[in-house]
Amino acid sequence: MRWSGPTRVSTGILQNEHRQALQNASVDQLATLIDLHRIALTYVTNKKGGDQILAAEYSHTSKRHLEMNVALDGFKTELISGSVDQGKVGAVVDEAQRRSEIGAPLEPLSNSLRSIVATSAISHGVDIDELNTMFFAGLPSDIAEYIQASSRVGRTHVGFCILVPTPQRRRDRYVVEVFDSFHRFLERMVQPAAIDRWAENAISRSIPSIFQAYLCGVLPTVDLIRSNGASTGRVSVNSYASDIADLYRRDRASLVDRLFRFSENAIGLRPGFEPPGADYYRNLLKEKLRELLDAVSDKNVGAADLRQFWGAERNSLRRPMTSLRDVDRAGLISYASIGVRQASSEQVATVMRLIQGGFVEAGGPEDVGEEE
Repeated sequence: MRWSGPTRVSTGILQNEHRQALQNASVDQLATLIDLHRIALTYVTNKKGGDQILAAEYSHTSKRHLEMNVALDGFKTELISGSVDQGKVGAVVDEAQRRSEIGAPLEPLSNSLRSIVATSAISHGVDIDELNTMFFAGLPSDIAEYIQASSRVGRTHVGFCILVPTPQRRRDRYVVEVFDSFHRFLERMVQPAAIDRWAENAISRSIPSIFQAYLCGVLPTVDLIRSNGASTGRVSVNSYASDIADLYRRDRASLVDRLFRFSENAIGLRPGFEPPGADYYRNLLKEKLRELLDAVSDKNVGAADLRQFWGAERNSLRRPMTSLRDVDRAGLISYASIGVRQASSEQVATVMRLIQGGFVEAGGPEDVGEEE
């Protein structure tokens, strides 16, 4: 079965190619593409706004179905906010990730999750490939939050975000007036983090990632460009420890120099940007890079691929980072004793609320330090 043909395709230099691709697509392919945008994520600045959006979505959807004389069998929506417990958030994530089996008919829309309305609670740790459509109901007050929240969509497939400004907020109205330039310089408006830019441990932690980025990304790309496509089959992507060891043995001085120059630039050790005592950081960088090259070239490593090589490294600070939260091993919080008594679950819950939210209500029976 084939689609009868596209009738509304955006104008542009690729219009004919897009029309042809749609014409040749099967119904199953088109249905799959549409299903990638089945769940709409709406960011709200507070929970009250979330409740209003949920009510408006259902009301408007019901009205449109009634106008078109189409039965509305169901419209599943969920709210994620700071007041929602982690168990509920996990259930919403699982529901959003549930998809039809390959080759099986798509699940009826009445049984499928269609909308997630969320506050800033969605910004960290909620990674769902099925989220590809996002609406901002008002601009977040923090630019970093705006950037972080928008990264919830389009993680695997092409996604888009639409900003719906709050008309009564002057800031939102101003952003609409300067929309293009505002987003062009968005990252420059992020407030700097309250950390030492040149903290030694932070630099040491990033070196394995820079090491792998150069040897497995930059170096093969440069070799491919220089080959001009004549010997693409012989360009190594350095996915095995032995590949890097061979490079190191063949031209040790050159490899160390090129790797150091790339790492130096990546960290920011450049004139005009380098900190006082820049030579100390250069020596640290050279030392760490040589340690990694020697470790990869160790005879005991053998023909292990890099995934095995990094996995065998017990020190997490010597492995490439996989996310911005990958800074150290997770800690374990366990019950402790208060004097001769075991801490109660209520007391532990109070401490956790303090850690997560920064404050707790004092004076109640569940205060941590209360004596009988």
